[in-house]
Amino acid sequence: MECGKFITPAHYSDVVDERSIIKLCGYPLCQKKLGIVPKQKYKISTKTNKVYDITERKSFCSDFCYKASKFFEAQIPKTPVWVREE
Repeated sequence: MECGKFITPAHYSDVVDERSIIKLCGYPLCQKKLGIVPKQKYKISTKTNKVYDITERKSFCSDFCYKASKFFEAQIPKTPVWVREE
C-alpha cells in the first residue's frame, strides 16, 4: 500500500504487463507462474449467455489475484506524483 503513493495507475499497469511477459502472475504480491495462457480474446459463457473479453484477465493466475490487483489499482491516486501532498 505504501508504494501506491509513489506510482500512477499507468506505472502499475506497466508492472502487470512486465510480470506477465516473464510468465509471472500480474499481481505483484503473488509469486506463482502463469499456467497455459489461452490464445483466445473472448470467453463465451453458456451459463449467462454473455461474451467476456479476457485479454486483461490472462495476465493473472487466478480470479483472486485479478480482483486483488484491480482493487489495489483503484486505490492508486490518478494525480501526477509531483503534485501530491505526501
